[in-house]
Amino acid sequence: MDVGKLAAVVSLVIACATVQAAPTQAPPTPTAAPTAAAALAPSALSQAVVALVRADGTTRDVRVELAVTEAQRERGLMERASVPDGTGMLFVFPSDTTVAFWMKDTPQALSIAFIAADGRIVDVQDMQPETTDLHQSPAPYRYALEVGQGYFGRVSIAPGDRVQLPPLPPAS
Repeated sequence: MDVGKLAAVVSLVIACATVQAAPTQAPPTPTAAPTAAAALAPSALSQAVVALVRADGTTRDVRVELAVTEAQRERGLMERASVPDGTGMLFVFPSDTTVAFWMKDTPQALSIAFIAADGRIVDVQDMQPETTDLHQSPAPYRYALEVGQGYFGRVSIAPGDRVQLPPLPPAS
């Protein structure tokens, strides 16, 4: 690995605060969105619809904001009062990662699905509001989808199920 690539990797690790980072640094902070109609309006982030695909082939669409830059991933859904069912945020990383998430400055409980590059859901975890507990995938992932806590269970989505992604802007 050349020095430039190594510096970029080190910067990403420090900026995103993986579990190995110093305790004063933080991972991307998940949070929540307002009402169903305005759920995605406050941020001016790009939006898309992803399809959650159950093992039996049935699907459930989720309208998402896209967090594709480092700054957008760090901000996440911070300080939003709610995330209505059927909405969320898709965190898009430039390559597979093991970055951990936390809930600092996030007033609503969320669930997160860690998604491999091929769209397979690697893990689903519930996250409590206003905590700095780290939530890390048991395997590398390319995407993370945050929704209101319990949504994945209510729509019968579990590890091993898939997410169909639309064409996405490149992550940086």
